[in-house]
Amino acid sequence: MSLIEIRNLSYIYSKDTNCPKTALSNINIDIYDNEIIGIIGHTGSGKSTLVQHFNGLLKPTSGGIYINGLDIWKNPKKIRDIRFKVGLVFQYPEYQIFEDTVYKDIAFGPCNMNLGPNEIQNRVIESIRMVGLPFSILDKSPFELSGGEKRKVAIAGVMAMKPNVIVLDEPTAGLDPLSRKNFIENLKTYHSREKNTIVIVSHNMEDIVEISDRVLVMNNGRVEMFDRTKDIFSNGDVLMRIGLDVPKITKIMFKLSNEGYRVKRDVFSVKDGAEEILNLFRCDGGLND
Repeated sequence: MSLIEIRNLSYIYSKDTNCPKTALSNINIDIYDNEIIGIIGHTGSGKSTLVQHFNGLLKPTSGGIYINGLDIWKNPKKIRDIRFKVGLVFQYPEYQIFEDTVYKDIAFGPCNMNLGPNEIQNRVIESIRMVGLPFSILDKSPFELSGGEKRKVAIAGVMAMKPNVIVLDEPTAGLDPLSRKNFIENLKTYHSREKNTIVIVSHNMEDIVEISDRVLVMNNGRVEMFDRTKDIFSNGDVLMRIGLDVPKITKIMFKLSNEGYRVKRDVFSVKDGAEEILNLFRCDGGLND
């Protein structure tokens, strides 16, 4: 059985006004336990609107969302319980940060789960370590932090609740390349340890390739494709047609192949690309005869 089932989901902003806007149209997807799902799409494709339905921040205009087979809107008074199971980190972390210290901000969710003080403290420390921030930051005001640090604090706050599903909307935005790499590695470690499900929305194709088991491609409020990561990026022509891109290393492989070098075209990671280029030198330059 699917962990998250989306059935015939549609959502219309300003539905009862003179200017309604359809953001999602007839979405049907299944997400399974212990998966990492990447979501990509051009600006305005419906990515953020979709993930805000996963924990009930938005209510469908029509259709349903099911967690472990249960309709999350069957009892609206219990929607708060869903938010302990499905944690969402917004694209703009300042929307989630409000306490006067980083410690209190990260501890807010666990406190509302009625956990003991020792367990709360352990979760705060574990989460701050997982996102790669120093313990010295815990006594600071979150509003004194950089944009990247605020984002990590918001992520730590959701991690501290240990949800079954964690949804991250543009988690590496504003991070330098090294910080981005470290964050992705930490996220993989977190996923491996917690055995939970992660949904990551990103414009960074390298991040999506690096971490995702499957990729959902959104286009104009609809599902364009939903398949294994390798299969999605093998359809580079489709992605580019709808205004998306392929990883930079894939572009390099395409160019080398078009110029006559014997390299694979379906290369999506820097590691595999480096191996292909090294093979050129092992094969007398790798040019086709």
